[in-house]
Amino acid sequence: MQRRSAIALLVGLCISASTTSAASSQTVERTPTAPNLRPASDLTSSTSGLLSARRTTATDTFYLYGGPGSTDGKFQDSNGAPDWQDWEGRDGTQTTNYWQVSTHNASNLNNNGAGNHAYWCGRTAEQAPNWVHTPGYGSGWDTSIIYESGPVADPVAAQTLSLDFYFNHDTEPGYDFLLIEVESAGTWQSMHGLYDFDGSNRDVADIFQPPGLRFAEVGQPTWDFLGNDYGGENGDRIRVRIRVVSDGAFDDQTGLWPTIGGAAQVDDISLSHAGGSYFEDFEGPAPYLFEQVIEPFAGDFSEIYPAVSDVDPYRENASPVALFVDRGQAVRNGPAPDGSTSTGGTLSPNWDYGIADGYVVNHTGGLTAGPASKPLDNQVLSPWIEWDLPGTDDDDPEVRGAILRFDVYNHLSIEDGIFFEWFIHPGKGTDFFSNDNTVYYSSEGPLWERFEVDISEYLPTTPHPQMRIALGVHDYAEVFTVPGTDSTPAPYFDNVTLLKYRLGGLRLVAEPADLQQNHWSDNRGIDASTQESRSHLDVTRRSTSVDIFELIELGVQDVRLVWTLKKNPLFEDAIRSVPASVLDENVVLGPVVWSGDRLPSSTSAWTTRNFDPPAIWAFYPGDLMEYYYRATDDAGRITTLPADLTGFGDFNGSFDRRFVVRGLPNITDASGTQPEILLYVGNIDRVDVGLILGAFAQLGMFEGEDFDLRSVPRESTPVTPGFLGTPASQLANYSTIFCFAGGR
Repeated sequence: MQRRSAIALLVGLCISASTTSAASSQTVERTPTAPNLRPASDLTSSTSGLLSARRTTATDTFYLYGGPGSTDGKFQDSNGAPDWQDWEGRDGTQTTNYWQVSTHNASNLNNNGAGNHAYWCGRTAEQAPNWVHTPGYGSGWDTSIIYESGPVADPVAAQTLSLDFYFNHDTEPGYDFLLIEVESAGTWQSMHGLYDFDGSNRDVADIFQPPGLRFAEVGQPTWDFLGNDYGGENGDRIRVRIRVVSDGAFDDQTGLWPTIGGAAQVDDISLSHAGGSYFEDFEGPAPYLFEQVIEPFAGDFSEIYPAVSDVDPYRENASPVALFVDRGQAVRNGPAPDGSTSTGGTLSPNWDYGIADGYVVNHTGGLTAGPASKPLDNQVLSPWIEWDLPGTDDDDPEVRGAILRFDVYNHLSIEDGIFFEWFIHPGKGTDFFSNDNTVYYSSEGPLWERFEVDISEYLPTTPHPQMRIALGVHDYAEVFTVPGTDSTPAPYFDNVTLLKYRLGGLRLVAEPADLQQNHWSDNRGIDASTQESRSHLDVTRRSTSVDIFELIELGVQDVRLVWTLKKNPLFEDAIRSVPASVLDENVVLGPVVWSGDRLPSSTSAWTTRNFDPPAIWAFYPGDLMEYYYRATDDAGRITTLPADLTGFGDFNGSFDRRFVVRGLPNITDASGTQPEILLYVGNIDRVDVGLILGAFAQLGMFEGEDFDLRSVPRESTPVTPGFLGTPASQLANYSTIFCFAGGR
């Protein structure tokens, strides 16, 4: 076999192998309203490189849930039978209405006295056991009670609506509001003002004085319909709603704005229009003049199943798993407002495996199928998990990092629009769940994979005593504008583990797109014949950035990029600029190697440090630079990215190649001699570059000597501007170009 043919064969094998050995959960760019899609290995962090060591170091690693020797998170009992293990299902499309008839803070209203009932918007301690303050109201609320008349006698005729009631309100001023609205010609409009009522009507002694506020005295109690401007589906109803909205921060749930009233109470409502006059004091049983708004929902299809079949060619899981197939069962949270409990089941035209009869995940909106459907959004929620273990071994403040790990059967394509996601509930007083705003799919076919994510930055600086995990499936076909006409039984979840570990300092995180990549000179020619022509071949490198998370209660003392440069001797020092700006420190200029530190050029957002590369005219074709980030906290603890600095400065291929950058092409003499082969990796996130380099090494061929390598973190093709990032003239001396498309 000729050598060139052997290369082609090995590279072909590398493409096939890399799509199974690399993490298979993949990502694409998103619209502003959609979540990210990201491969499991997309983030590079200062802690990820040490995970294998943490797994075997008992003093640094503590299993909070699941793990070796535990049945927790395995969805089975001690006999191997399916078991929820105190997990529970959740339908993310089902909204909660927070209005209820109660005596809470209602005695002052219209001087009714103790025991008076009113409609209250809030939650008791029993209803919200994990809030910081109760009773009260929570984060991100938009909840209403509505009056709806029967059909008006003549929708073309004008008439006047009158409304009056007594009320209290108690919310954060300027951000959370009590709104009084009328539907007019399909649009809800305020009866009082743009922002209606905020703040509180309690006095300086925190007492709600009787009779409370009267809407007829502080609001606009009438509304004139002109005809053809009524509400309802057919435009023939009078509809009035009383609504509470809150933002995502200061309230009773977080404890940052504790109240007494808990949003609002309304009582003794008088309402009249041409159809009649009505009164409601909430002292009797329902139904009431104003009723809670219960919105349609897709349904909760979560269930724990015994052994479920899959089509992974390499791995089988014969134990119980959590999944979300629609087999026509009554949904766990039914019935829906229209009384429905089942879709009848969802089948695929292409896939027939999983549970009996081949049912798949619903992709038609569940119980809301139709023009106004709500796409599926289901999770399974873990029981509350204790952060503090018995004893004192895990009590060191540095034991602050956290890792979430689980097995997932991933047979999810972008075209179907069905994705899996994870969440963490950081604990009492927080918003419901936090995550990396990312959903995951597979571009590599059906595979069981071990998913692992560092969740340290999603926890408070001092973690709460308890937290929860959620794993789920979400239909985003409409958001990502993909067909969404098919699905599989995936995802399946199993073997959930939560552990905490010793941080030892600041946490550094970078995305592959923010790291340096091999690049060419911006000069359109490659003429190395004279010193003058060589001086124009400098390689311009773009800025890099790193995110810093202060997960231990200490500040950032110092952050820097540490670099070392092995020069191509063809490009003499006379044409190079010495890094000597105010951002350069510890610069050492040796005959073969230059080195130094680079300080951040700017800070964007509160966590990000941006770095410009040292001296534009210091990097040339054939140069080899290795670098890492180093951060020091106020206690002098040092963290690096990558965490393992083995081989740094040796220039022998032993240092983490993600932090190695070459100037292209590797010109070795004044006549322009360079490698004839170029390897282009169109999406470095999706290809095991090390496997490719290993295949070439088996043939005695090495990067920088026998071939050049150019990679980019996002996918592009030879016909798009992103390909190679250089004019065709600079590719002229390559006789062979191998393109790797990242498994796509």
